[in-house]
Amino acid sequence: MVWQGGVPEVLAKVEQYTERAVATPHGIAVIGSKRAVLVRPDGEQLELASDPDFRVVLSEDGRHLAIASIKFGRRDEFRLCLPDLADGSAQVLDCPDNFSIDSLRGGVVTYGMLVGDELAGFSWAPGRAPWPVP
Repeated sequence: MVWQGGVPEVLAKVEQYTERAVATPHGIAVIGSKRAVLVRPDGEQLELASDPDFRVVLSEDGRHLAIASIKFGRRDEFRLCLPDLADGSAQVLDCPDNFSIDSLRGGVVTYGMLVGDELAGFSWAPGRAPWPVP
């Protein structure tokens, strides 16, 4: 919902269990328990990730949103999704274990995860393999 001339206007309906919304230059990113979507100003919805964690990070320029996609089940799946909010494309990194996104700066995502009994930090940029952060 947005306010137009002092009157609320519904742009789009999204899933019932919304956990967070982030305003971006390309629309409003709505993070729910089952999916993350971008609701563009014209009401169009673009799916950004499934099974999102509510902790997301928006890039400085507002073009990218780093999203942790975490699915627990017979085969747990952990993915770092980096959608381009302007053109709808996305880069995805499969991670070996549960992780938490720390930052997104200059096109580089930093995240942390347990490696053995130690917390370790990593950086990742599309087109590159992740590298450890000292």
